[in-house]
Amino acid sequence: MLIYGESPLGFKAIIDKQHRGLLYYAETSDKLEAGDQFTGYIKKVHANGNIDLRRDPAGRQRAETFSAVIMEKLVAADGCMPFNEKSTSESIRETFGMSKKAFKQAWAVLIKAGEVTDRFETEHLTLRSKWDGQMFIEKIPDHSPKQQNRKS
Repeated sequence: MLIYGESPLGFKAIIDKQHRGLLYYAETSDKLEAGDQFTGYIKKVHANGNIDLRRDPAGRQRAETFSAVIMEKLVAADGCMPFNEKSTSESIRETFGMSKKAFKQAWAVLIKAGEVTDRFETEHLTLRSKWDGQMFIEKIPDHSPKQQNRKS
């Protein structure tokens, strides 16, 4: 998707060099301008041919896709990345390539799946709260019995 202008409702975009669509202001917190290019998604095609766009994929697919992105970034950063609910939308978009809302949804998927937790004493990739209010995504070594050396 290529942004080519603005309207009172949102950003005008060209899709695959063939179609025009509109990315409503409510669909993104990014400060976009003409010439910005990124992957976007079609939200709805109206009977009159107008196309509504969105910045991120929708629903469960979005959360599952972005949870994998968070895990990839976490591992690449040696397990520690400071983010919390007060982190800016811009820093989340820049770091993870997703909206703040998508980040929170993906994080929730990881917690529910047991891949991460907000408790520090776990044996898996962990999100933990520190006393300074920062949330750290942290990798904790696995101390499960299968990993330990057993003495006979």
